[in-house]
Amino acid sequence: MGDFNLLFLDQSLLESILSLLNYKDLLSLRTTCKGIKERINEFLRHFTSIIRRKCKEPNFFKETSIRHCWETELFEQLGKPNSDIFFYKYKDIFKDTFLRKSVCDADDFPHLGNNSYIQSLTDPHLQRSIVHLSTVCWLYCSIHFKNVKPGKYKPSIVLRLDRESFNYPSAFFENTPDIFVEIKSLEDSNLYSEGRIAVKDLRKWVHKNKRTQYPMLEDVPLCSSCPFKEKKNGDLWFYYHLPEFHLKEAKTLNFIFHDTQNSNWKNGIEWDFFQLRKIN
Repeated sequence: MGDFNLLFLDQSLLESILSLLNYKDLLSLRTTCKGIKERINEFLRHFTSIIRRKCKEPNFFKETSIRHCWETELFEQLGKPNSDIFFYKYKDIFKDTFLRKSVCDADDFPHLGNNSYIQSLTDPHLQRSIVHLSTVCWLYCSIHFKNVKPGKYKPSIVLRLDRESFNYPSAFFENTPDIFVEIKSLEDSNLYSEGRIAVKDLRKWVHKNKRTQYPMLEDVPLCSSCPFKEKKNGDLWFYYHLPEFHLKEAKTLNFIFHDTQNSNWKNGIEWDFFQLRKIN
């Protein structure tokens, strides 16, 4: 019975130990014996009750009510049977702080609102406005995050490629300039994070997934698929992640997405929001 000393631990100590496990390990541990299963179920019920309370807080997503499609689906599980382990699977998003801004509210986005070039459209599934690139040759978008507090941040952009209209004519050539994504201090222009998107990888991804209903992104460098697909139309919003960075003092950060070196006309990119995820 030495293998089952968890049965006799104080509940608070047990919860501290269980919270270090991922959901797969937790499920495996739950099968070891009836007593362990009961204590883990109790832990999960307590965890979910905390999450329910937190989700009702007005500042759960600070400064914004923007939610990704999979987060909306996640919150719809509140109160449903057997939702405890489901919430635990995505526990990390409940302990971190999210700063988000819609690309529709960009501080600098030339031609935004000119329907011949860059449109603001309502996405029926997300039920909010997104930005659609009709056609442009010089692409630049920046969003200011004011008074960002010190800490460790994981920046990302949520975007989608329209498989019917996406077009980067120069993507066939190896020397095509990359798309740049940068985070700089607005006060002193210090660079905190930088990423590059290879246009040829985007074209490869779009071409590959014109044949599939639910595209995935494992083979595209620096991209990762979101855990849920949009069920209504099969289109996939995905996160493009930049390297994490540390901020030592409060700053106003300029989050920039630009393709100004490639003079070819480009089409078919859509943006939802820019995000700074503070790792707590």
